[in-house]
Amino acid sequence: MELLPEVEVWYGLPAIRAALTKSLKTQGLSQKEIAAKLGIAESAVSQYLSGKRGKSSLTAPFLKEVDSSAGRIAQGTPGVVATETMRLVGLLRNSRAICDIHRQHTKGLPTNCDQCFE
Repeated sequence: MELLPEVEVWYGLPAIRAALTKSLKTQGLSQKEIAAKLGIAESAVSQYLSGKRGKSSLTAPFLKEVDSSAGRIAQGTPGVVATETMRLVGLLRNSRAICDIHRQHTKGLPTNCDQCFE
């Protein structure tokens, strides 16, 4: 079984980046601009937008937080990407939405698994 930090890195961060990418796209940024803002390759942006990367379902309240973060990232304040990404990872962990993401990617994980938080 993966440790909580592994689940966050393998599944949580890609889900967050995919959601941020989609939100920035809806705000009118080009793939090149999104790549520059997030510090990722344009090919990664393309994969996030097409659903080939970062495939996880996120709740509507969490996506609202992503949209808020994307708005701050679009403004381009230095260091905001790291700050907002860490904020979103913290929300995934504190709301235990990371457990839902883990279940989406790990077959046989019990629906009431609470191992990471014991």
